[in-house]
Amino acid sequence: MKDERKPTVSDTFFMYGSLRRGMYNHYILEDKSKFIANAKLTGYKLISFGTFPAIIPSENGIVVGELFKITDDETIKTIDFMEVGHGYKRTFKIIKDVFGHEHEVIFYEKKYPERYQDIEVVESGDWVKFKGEV
Repeated sequence: MKDERKPTVSDTFFMYGSLRRGMYNHYILEDKSKFIANAKLTGYKLISFGTFPAIIPSENGIVVGELFKITDDETIKTIDFMEVGHGYKRTFKIIKDVFGHEHEVIFYEKKYPERYQDIEVVESGDWVKFKGEV
């Protein structure tokens, strides 16, 4: 569901790319977030711009990610600026974690998905796995 509100510490974030554990931007979340669970987002596909990913709607797509609660307002502002400031939009959706628990999450998807139909698709839907294979 599309929502124009700004994220807060009460939100759960679905991270699918460079902010995941073990990835190069995860340092932004260290000591300022709590890992909740692994999860999969359906209805989207993961695409690669080489050094960073994006997601765009796709009827049969699945994206692998991690759920976090961010405990610091400044960190949320940093992430929101990093994403929204670079062509992504906030989206809120209810998804299930790997244990079957539902969460309303915020994630960032690429604006204007029609522009990215020829970009490399990460078939596994898993950025960490994909970067390990490259």
